[in-house]
Amino acid sequence: MAGKFAIGSAFGLIYLYTAELYPTMIRTQAMGSGSMVSRAGSIIAPLCIYLSSVWIFMPQLLVGILAFVSGMLTLKLPETLGKPLATTWEEATRLDVEKDGSSGK
Repeated sequence: MAGKFAIGSAFGLIYLYTAELYPTMIRTQAMGSGSMVSRAGSIIAPLCIYLSSVWIFMPQLLVGILAFVSGMLTLKLPETLGKPLATTWEEATRLDVEKDGSSGK
């Protein structure tokens, strides 16, 4: 049950954080592209069950590794708390340069 809660909340935060990171000029294109990739992943996800014929724990291992790598990569994203949304690509690049360490610090 906790896993379902974590996945559901992370999925909602993806859209929120993506909207904050991209500048206004390309925000809708970025959101659309991200949505398209996530839907493609949703189509492929049920096929992971067939990996259990290779090894019984392979589907869980694959999903766990992908979730862990994704979580670690989000630590490299810039902090957006208290900063205005970027309107141009230069402002978005500056947001990345001005960050202090990893996200949340």
